[in-house]
Amino acid sequence: MRLSSFKEKTGFHPSWLSDFSLKGWIARKGKARSIEKKISRKKETDLKEAGMAYLLAGDRKVRIEGILFDKDGTLLDFMSLWGEWAQSVCDSLAGYVSSESSISLDDLLGTVSDDKGNIVSHNPKGPLMMASPEEMGAIIAWRLYYEGHSWNDSLTLARRFFQAADAHVEEQRGAKPIHGLPEFLGQCRAQGLKLAVVTSDHTASAVKHLEWMNIRDYFEHIIGDDQVKHGKPHPEMVGEACARLGLVPSQTAMIGDANGDMQMGKRGGVALTVGIASGPEARDALRDADIIAGHYHELSLSAEL
Repeated sequence: MRLSSFKEKTGFHPSWLSDFSLKGWIARKGKARSIEKKISRKKETDLKEAGMAYLLAGDRKVRIEGILFDKDGTLLDFMSLWGEWAQSVCDSLAGYVSSESSISLDDLLGTVSDDKGNIVSHNPKGPLMMASPEEMGAIIAWRLYYEGHSWNDSLTLARRFFQAADAHVEEQRGAKPIHGLPEFLGQCRAQGLKLAVVTSDHTASAVKHLEWMNIRDYFEHIIGDDQVKHGKPHPEMVGEACARLGLVPSQTAMIGDANGDMQMGKRGGVALTVGIASGPEARDALRDADIIAGHYHELSLSAEL
């Protein structure tokens, strides 16, 4: 049959048959792969431009647009700052309380001291770790009142001790970022994620501590205990942070080192709660975490689906 007759009878040009050849199949396969790669690259670009990424933590892979961070013990090494602060408070308090009391200063604050009275660690479930400044002040004032001081004098002394401790850490500026944090924050910025800090500390102090560590600019918003009516584990901070970031909680992850952070995140409706814990005792305290990581190198971000 002539080519012209074939075209007239079938409506197809004979060159169409070449598509069934091995050469044609390979060409189509290569073209399809090229298209798939272009689509994949476009999706990755779209995710980055939209500020979306996948957070990989343990066996979990969750799509997010933002992350909420606790501060103490999550961004900064807890003892590098609060160990010094607590030592100053305890040194001041020691002159006003009996060493024979059944309530030790370690029991009172949730600290761990050596034989010489030097604070070397802390209880992850204790007040130093979890309490707001106002709550810590009430604890110190109660201890002084228990020793026989009037309540007014107890409050005055507690404020004085705190001012001295604040001045001490201001002079030392010993705040250090958690191991691996700068690299992880760099990943967050590269993926275009929105970041906020939600802390039991006062906002002004939190801002100052982040500036000392040169990481302030990574965060769009910093929300301290003084900006909400209800502190952790109430979810108010989550709602406030997400509203300011322009996100809904289900588009975010919560990272913290205390179970109160995990409870706050879950009650607030975040997509994933990640606990940062370096030791067995700290891990045991994070019973409500979806995932527990020993350090930030165990977390990663990816635009890939």
